[in-house]
Amino acid sequence: MQYEHPHDISFINQYNWSNSDEDIEKALEIMRCDDMHKHAKCPATRDNYHHVSWALAGHPETPPAVLDHMSTHTNHWKLLERIAANCALGNETLLRLALHPSSEVRQAVAEHHDLDREVIDILKRDDHTDVRYTLAENHTLPPDVLTELTVDDNPYVAHRADMTRRRTLAQYALTGSIKPSHQSPSPLKRAL
Repeated sequence: MQYEHPHDISFINQYNWSNSDEDIEKALEIMRCDDMHKHAKCPATRDNYHHVSWALAGHPETPPAVLDHMSTHTNHWKLLERIAANCALGNETLLRLALHPSSEVRQAVAEHHDLDREVIDILKRDDHTDVRYTLAENHTLPPDVLTELTVDDNPYVAHRADMTRRRTLAQYALTGSIKPSHQSPSPLKRAL
């Protein structure tokens, strides 16, 4: 049986996250028990820790401390991928996941919209071509990083970085901003 993601798990913000390990474990236990939290809308919260973890990993309102805790207490690479994609994830957790042995987890980090220079530097030197290729697709990277990736040893990475850099520069020409607009692409961007 496949469970739907909860519509609202924002109630997790009511917990005190000051003592991360102890408080997060307690909160996860409470969220699994439907009798104590009837407003948890996902039937998985009654039955299965993994479904709760999956929902929390992908929810934008999950506190960074919870995501960090979850990332240090699992070695399930699919869950780590989902955590790495969460927009609320903190830089320290992104840095740790950028060094993860699984290339799939590192690829998920490379897709993140808010990477700091330290994480970018690690990923652009990654031995796995797919990680560098994914990084080269990231339109939120600074233009100088994309330019640097255009001379990558792998021609596919170099080409992808060049295409992303061109789209980024076209966006800058149209909007005056390099940051993504989160709107549908203009016809010019689609053409590039």
